[in-house]
Amino acid sequence: MPRPVIAVDLDGTIAQYDGWNGEEEIGDPIPGAVEFIAALKAKDVDVVIFTARAGSSAGIDATWKWLKTHGLANLVDEVTNVMQYRFAAIIDDRAINAGAKPSIQYGVVLSQVTAHIGARVMGGGDEGSASGG
Repeated sequence: MPRPVIAVDLDGTIAQYDGWNGEEEIGDPIPGAVEFIAALKAKDVDVVIFTARAGSSAGIDATWKWLKTHGLANLVDEVTNVMQYRFAAIIDDRAINAGAKPSIQYGVVLSQVTAHIGARVMGGGDEGSASGG
């Protein structure tokens, strides 16, 4: 069984965003964002950064550079701007009410995603496998 894929927006969701300043200008991580991505990955899901910046190779390169700079590159499986049917959930500052900005309540979002996907699938270990309980 393939792992669930969670798409996470970049600007305004895990990176500070004060308006477009070019492909290579990405804000600092929002407090808790790095831990949030790590917690998602610990749920045995694929994490995709779903951002309009991925509309060009320069934007994709800038996004990967930002991810590496902030210790997230090894937690992210893909960077894209293409909506995909395989996304089990999309987390975006304009789509899910993640709490009062700029302090996004990542714990609330993580619990919403877990509930959406289902504890059995997201639990990892034996209970998360296709053959587990």
